[in-house]
Amino acid sequence: MCAWTGDDPDWTSGSSACSWARGTRVQSAFNNGLSGSPVAAYTATSFNGTRAFCLVKGRRINLGGVGTYLRSHTWKC
Repeated sequence: MCAWTGDDPDWTSGSSACSWARGTRVQSAFNNGLSGSPVAAYTATSFNGTRAFCLVKGRRINLGGVGTYLRSHTWKC
């Protein structure tokens, strides 16, 4: 599990590097944010690629059996 307090344009070397992000698919996510803002996750760095989800505070999402590689997120959808 990895956790952030703000936007991160690169999960592998950003403000809070997630050691498993480069080679492991994300299978689920939970927005436990403090601000109440929704979080959007992307398949490429710098908020590029496909937006995998926009998740409001307190919600969880399952990303399918094999999961999805994610590389960045922002607290704006």
